[in-house]
Amino acid sequence: MAVRPSDLIPTGTYFMVTYPEASLTVPIVITCEYLGKDIHGPPKAGEESGYYFRYLPAFRYEVDGELDDAPVFFPEAKLAGIHDLAGLIRELNEVRERTQE
Repeated sequence: MAVRPSDLIPTGTYFMVTYPEASLTVPIVITCEYLGKDIHGPPKAGEESGYYFRYLPAFRYEVDGELDDAPVFFPEAKLAGIHDLAGLIRELNEVRERTQE
């Protein structure tokens, strides 16, 4: 089960789980820090409100002398793949069960 928008805590660590194959047996786990909702102000007319995360890569690199920390935008409908630690553990347990079938 994905984290509910009301449970997101700024500066909290969350995890996005994706799968490159239809078998859902090879998870790709991306670690993110939640920055907040609509961090650049309210959305303009016709734009969707959204949630901002910063990817936490396994290593960091500089681009022209600066760290590349651009926030990533997710509309509420796309939060289904975002998990807290407990949700990540549940998701990985489901992967283990699928690989044992």
